Amino acid sequence: MKQTIASAVFGLALAFASSAEAADPASANANPAAEKIKTLLEKAAKGRMSEVFVAEYCSGSKAASADALKRMKQDAIRDYEALLAIPEFKAEAAKGGALSRSAEAAIDLAELYADAGQADKASALLAETLKAPQHRNTLLRGYTALANVAALRNDKADVIKAYRELLGKVPPDTAFGRGDGFRNYMDLAKLALNYLEGCDLDALQLPKHTDAKAYPTPQDARYSNDFVPLESVKIEGIDAGSPLYKLIAVKFKRYGIEVGPKGSFAVRINTADAPVAPEKPQAYALKVTKAGAVIRGADKSGAVWGVVSLIQLIDPAKKAIRLCEINDWPVTLRRGHSGSFASQVEYSLFSKENFIANQNGVLFPNDARDYACPALHRMIAAAEAKAFTDFGLELAYLERRVMWWGMSLDNENVFRMERDLGAFFASIGVSHGIAFDDTRYPGNADDLKKHGMLRAELDAKFMARLDREVKAVHPNYRLIFCPPFYWGPDARGMQFTDQERETYLGAFGTHTDPGVGIWWSGGAVLARTVRPDQVEWFRKLTKRNPTLWQNRTGNHESLNYIADETPLDEWYYKGMVQNDVAAVMKNAGMPGEGTQCYVFANYLWNPAAYDRAAALKSAMDLLFGQGIYELLKPGADALAYFDRYLLDIQPSILKENVQDLEAKIKLARDMWDKAYAISGKALDTFPAYYRLGISRAEGVLKAAKNPPDFNALYKKYAKEVAQTEGEAAKFAGYSKAKGDILITAPGIFGGRGVSVNNHSMYNGDNRLGTPLYGAQTPYAKGSCEFTLDPIKGDVEILVSASDDERADKCLVRISVNGETLYEGADAFPDKAYAVKSVVAPRKLLRKDNTIVVENLSPGDNPRGVPWIYVNFIVVRQK
Repeated sequence: MKQTIASAVFGLALAFASSAEAADPASANANPAAEKIKTLLEKAAKGRMSEVFVAEYCSGSKAASADALKRMKQDAIRDYEALLAIPEFKAEAAKGGALSRSAEAAIDLAELYADAGQADKASALLAETLKAPQHRNTLLRGYTALANVAALRNDKADVIKAYRELLGKVPPDTAFGRGDGFRNYMDLAKLALNYLEGCDLDALQLPKHTDAKAYPTPQDARYSNDFVPLESVKIEGIDAGSPLYKLIAVKFKRYGIEVGPKGSFAVRINTADAPVAPEKPQAYALKVTKAGAVIRGADKSGAVWGVVSLIQLIDPAKKAIRLCEINDWPVTLRRGHSGSFASQVEYSLFSKENFIANQNGVLFPNDARDYACPALHRMIAAAEAKAFTDFGLELAYLERRVMWWGMSLDNENVFRMERDLGAFFASIGVSHGIAFDDTRYPGNADDLKKHGMLRAELDAKFMARLDREVKAVHPNYRLIFCPPFYWGPDARGMQFTDQERETYLGAFGTHTDPGVGIWWSGGAVLARTVRPDQVEWFRKLTKRNPTLWQNRTGNHESLNYIADETPLDEWYYKGMVQNDVAAVMKNAGMPGEGTQCYVFANYLWNPAAYDRAAALKSAMDLLFGQGIYELLKPGADALAYFDRYLLDIQPSILKENVQDLEAKIKLARDMWDKAYAISGKALDTFPAYYRLGISRAEGVLKAAKNPPDFNALYKKYAKEVAQTEGEAAKFAGYSKAKGDILITAPGIFGGRGVSVNNHSMYNGDNRLGTPLYGAQTPYAKGSCEFTLDPIKGDVEILVSASDDERADKCLVRISVNGETLYEGADAFPDKAYAVKSVVAPRKLLRKDNTIVVENLSPGDNPRGVPWIYVNFIVVRQK
């Protein structure tokens, strides 16, 4: 299984080995060399670098020996050399747009040569291969291999040369299909050139507009309305070649401000006359007078933030700087985002974020392509790391290969792989992230057999040993681990118990140093609101504060439409980010979600001063320029109206005014077009999901014009509806013959869809139902209609439902025709069903009636607790 995966994800030539005659219609008898070619291809492919990787790390708990791996490679070199010596094979033309088998074999061999230290042979073979016209994918792979050979020689210039040649043949804007793994080769080329040719600190041209004030909101800022012109500036206290000097110079150059030793306005950094910085980590003091500006940082980071604020104080149109005095520091010491893009350093500097995690990036990827080109990946990583560490920013490479490949932690080769990688990361000053999050559980088969279902001790001791051994050589090593159970205590699952989860996390508290970070997403996988008791649960088990990984922060089915306010002051309790977390990181699709990451940065820097609207406007001004917030805010608000229909088109669509819907969409589109005309490049970089919101709204409009068949769900779930009828009879005494009315999930609208497995019951009694989520979600109310003709008297309403897994009961309101029949804690058991009975008096009833079951429990997570899962409703006339 893993060998098949390896072949697919490396995109190499194993397929060619098994289809030699398919590529050439001539039979083996007609072509005497064909059988030899086929045999050699099959033999050689067994020793390709991708297959060696599988043998070394993915062979279960028994590690392949160094001698066995060496023989695999030597045999493959021998077979590839023999294969490429066959004239018919080298002369073979690729068929029907396919990749050339000989070219792919040559690249396989070149990778093996490079691994064996035979750089000259590798480069000569690649030069010959790439000189001929080749398929796009062959060029991408081949030039990557050529760049790796240059990196082996530590020849940065030749790495750049190889990639420039590649982009001359395969344009950098080449379109790749969804899921096309060869995109990663192009992304690697772009990343290499971005950092090896020198990190561009003005690619985004930030800040666009700041109102000449520091961002995020400072702790103590005294601004004047007076400005001093900046015709020329001299910088004192730092070297002209230093990163800070370069940052100031590149920004001032764009503003038309000359920087040099004879400048009339002095900027003095950490000089004797600088003001005293607050005695806090990352603090700075900044004072701007007509005579000049002085900055003092409490540490390296403080000086960086002081310089960033200095740049933010400038009005580019006036070429002038605001007179002011600032004493500032961050409340949250490690704050940032996940996601990888080319201009991360510039982006992070101007939000003062200092903790960035590259996950699923092109360096050290899940599919382990770096195994074939290790020198290249490490050269690029070292250059990228320097761009971050130059400014004191923490970069973490979050890798998942142990989880992705299902590796055994009893395999000593696996430990050596992680130890060597960790040592390299420490040597270049970046953090080592290892994730066992979404697919590691229950684990490798060998590990399960030896260590049991959960492997808590094995995993914890592996990470403890890794941390200990790397730190023995590199004391600065920082390990951050994401466990399979990265949330709790609220949300449980059928595949594990609370005790298993707590045993696992508790093992890390017992065996690992508290300095090892552990990711946690809150009480549930997609939690937003964090409570003190949840943090205490985590801290008690792991013996450390969590590294908070904030998932799904958008307002529209988890997506953000750029101009959306973020209620962080509601999500996080007072004092949390100051005292109770090791770090806060927004899990982001970058750079698309750049605006909301800037809003997070504002809150995390100074939560006491956080203002949702002001933070959003300042973030958008900084990224897009003045006026874009004012355009897109009405558009985003108009699109928010359609949230009620994002998951399911509800019967209320029949009552919508089509012209009103069209007007909302037109407003949103017009606002986007106007904003794009002003700041199109920046909106292409940081688009969030505004345009998707327009597409979603157009889908709703289409449904309003041509409503769906609301009986379709009954047809889709006919079997389950029939089963529900039996359940209603058994548990609620439902009798159609006696005139009872049964309403099943397809007839209850407003919840988050209809399913038989939306929430798995503890006892396995999964039923057709619809979930009602927290009061702040669009899915808190489930409504249904019933007809009484004639009305005989009072009506009994029986609601079958289950409560979520928390100890606390959801608050529920049951009403008929707008009048409350019951409000309070629900009577439903945790992840099991019960029936709640209420009575609707005759005076509240009419011929056509509406029942609403509403989840009143606070919560804005549309996929997690708190929830009520409604199975059926029975209406019975008394």
